[in-house]
Amino acid sequence: MKMKDRIPDSSVVIEKNGKAPFDFFLTCNISDKKDQSDAQLFFDADLNPMMKMMASKPLTNFLNLLAAKLKEI
Repeated sequence: MKMKDRIPDSSVVIEKNGKAPFDFFLTCNISDKKDQSDAQLFFDADLNPMMKMMASKPLTNFLNLLAAKLKEI
């Protein structure tokens, strides 16, 4: 993965890099609230139906892991 775009304190966009089997974008939108921040993760992938069926659970687990790590920061 590589960073495609970054707006400080607002958003980060990550895209495919290397041997990933499909094109994707991972976007993290960040909103600042006085003493805390909220973050939303969006995953946009170009998957055929068969690949979607196989990749859905691992991708969901990956995004849940990222969300859990963001809470720790």
